[in-house]
Amino acid sequence: MTAPELDPKKRILQAAMELLNEQEPETITVRQIAERAQVGVGLINYHFQTRDNLLNEAVGGSMGEVAAQWLQANEGKQDDPVLRLKNLLKETSNIGVRFPAQLRVSISFELQHGNFSVAQMLIPILREIFGMTKSEKELRVLAFQIITPLQLASIRNDAFRAYAGIDLFNEEQRNAMIDMLIDNILTTKE
Repeated sequence: MTAPELDPKKRILQAAMELLNEQEPETITVRQIAERAQVGVGLINYHFQTRDNLLNEAVGGSMGEVAAQWLQANEGKQDDPVLRLKNLLKETSNIGVRFPAQLRVSISFELQHGNFSVAQMLIPILREIFGMTKSEKELRVLAFQIITPLQLASIRNDAFRAYAGIDLFNEEQRNAMIDMLIDNILTTKE
């Protein structure tokens, strides 16, 4: 059961993530989330407007938290920033594939609303890789070049698998694709 000491919005997000860990996103109702969070349905509607907005924020927030925690936990542990970049992408993608239906909603939402927070998380590592040889604008474009193919391939994994023969929901194939993507994009480093 969710702790009532938390801020109601945080309790709602925590309850949504708990339910996502227990059942498929399509089966989760606003009423279930409200009961788990010990809040009224109206409060969920007030904060999130729709169930999909709520689940999107819960998954996106969870991925962001994992990325931030991973970056903090691995600060100074890996000397090679390219390896750190690859490992960050692999770690965060592991969460996304646990919730494929919600991942599609989350990515679509991000792309449609111009939220580039995922790409922005890569900029400090790219700055380490390139130093001052690239401008802030160039680093932002590179981060976008890295994230966008992963996002688009995740939205239509079936089509991407038919096109490239890579199943992003297969961890080994996904990790190999991330390595290939980073290696191909960063060849411009030299």
